[in-house]
Amino acid sequence: IGLPAGAEQMLMRIGMMTYVTTVAALGTQAYAAHQLALQGESISYMPGFCFAVAATTLVGQGLGAGRPDRSRRDAYLAQRLALLFMSAMGVLFFIFARQILDVFIDDPAVIALGIWPLRLVAFSQPALATMMVLSGGLRGAGDTRATLVVTAAGLWLVRVPLAILLTGPLGLLGAWIAMGVDLNFRGVGMFLRFRSGKWARVRV
Repeated sequence: IGLPAGAEQMLMRIGMMTYVTTVAALGTQAYAAHQLALQGESISYMPGFCFAVAATTLVGQGLGAGRPDRSRRDAYLAQRLALLFMSAMGVLFFIFARQILDVFIDDPAVIALGIWPLRLVAFSQPALATMMVLSGGLRGAGDTRATLVVTAAGLWLVRVPLAILLTGPLGLLGAWIAMGVDLNFRGVGMFLRFRSGKWARVRV
């Protein structure tokens, strides 16, 4: 359980460093806008992380009690709650992107660069909620190899190559398009793995 989980975190950190390096190459203003857009998005994904922790705990408890049906039900309930909250936040990101960024900085150029990345990631909130919560459920079941494969593929086969490819013609927006495609890829991957039910047969 621990080795795949550790490898997943290591590959994710290295992948994120590579991705951020690509963004930083766009210049100080673009990097500042990137960081502020992420800060704004944290209003959504931090509560999503809490639902993921709940899914991890509930899936583990259900399997420990010999009730995989309860584990499945609880994980999907956590996913639905995260979907509702994070999708609602996505609507706010799209409508009030400028106002959200304005909370953090008063530089019009940086705000202008950050508006469309924040609006773009609004469409990925349902996938992000699914990815976070169901990957938490898989970890709670001890299915850490699956989360390792999906995370590594999303970062290293989707996000990083797309960011390198798209930042040239599209700048910061290209990096956030790459992020959105990655989040949707991983959301689908985690959903398909959880739906398969193979996690319930993992021996811990």
